[in-house]
Amino acid sequence: MISKPIAKCYLNSVSDDRNVCQLYTDRFIVIQKGKTHNFDNHQLKTVAIKHKKLLFPLVAGGIIGTFFFVAAFNFLFNLWLSLSISGIGFIAMYLGWHGTATLSISTSVKEYDFFLHATSPPLHAFCEFVRENIVYGNPKSIQFYIPLSDGQATSSKPYDQLGSNVKTYLLSERQFKMGGFTKGVVINILESDIEINIDYDEETRSFSPYIDPSTDLSDAEIINLS
Repeated sequence: MISKPIAKCYLNSVSDDRNVCQLYTDRFIVIQKGKTHNFDNHQLKTVAIKHKKLLFPLVAGGIIGTFFFVAAFNFLFNLWLSLSISGIGFIAMYLGWHGTATLSISTSVKEYDFFLHATSPPLHAFCEFVRENIVYGNPKSIQFYIPLSDGQATSSKPYDQLGSNVKTYLLSERQFKMGGFTKGVVINILESDIEINIDYDEETRSFSPYIDPSTDLSDAEIINLS
C-alpha cells in the first residue's frame, strides 16, 4: 500500500514544521524540536493528551530541598546558601508534582510521552480524529464529502465555486447522508494526495476536518446520489 498523507496538526504554533503531528495511511509521525518519531498505525493502542507528574524533579527536588533545609539549621553549610538551595529544591518538587501536559502514544510495545508547553482544542480534536479513524477504525475506508448545490454539480468547474478565501469543511459519510445531500465531492484518502487539517468545532465540541483554500481538488470524484 502506498503511504499517503491524511492529516496534520501543529503542536505549538501554526506552520511550525519542527513541532507537528502527521498522520499517514500507514504511520503516525511526531516531529518535536526537529526530531522525527515514527509509529506504525497497526501498533497504535491510543493517542491522547494526558497530564503527568514529572518524577525526576519531584523526587530530586524533595531530597535536595529537605536535605539543605535540615542542613541550614544544623549549620552544616552557609545558612543563606542552604536556605536558597532548599527553596530551589522545593520549587522543583512543586513543579514536578504539578506536572505537565503530554501527547501520549500507546503502542503494543510501550507508551511514549511527548511533553507539551500547552495544549489546544485542535490538538485534542486531532487525537480524537486519530482514535476514531485509525485506532478504532480502518484507514482504507476513510472518505470525506463536500456538499454541492445543483448549480455547482452541473458546472464545468465545480471546484472553483467552493470558495477560495475560506476553509472548506468536510463531512463524514454519515453526516453527508443525514444532511440530506445527494450531490458532492468525495475525497478518498487512498486514492488522492489531498492533505486534511483538523479544526475544533466549539459548538459541537468535536473535530472538524477541513482542507485549505489552495487545495487542488481536480482528482477528487463528484458523486450524484439522486
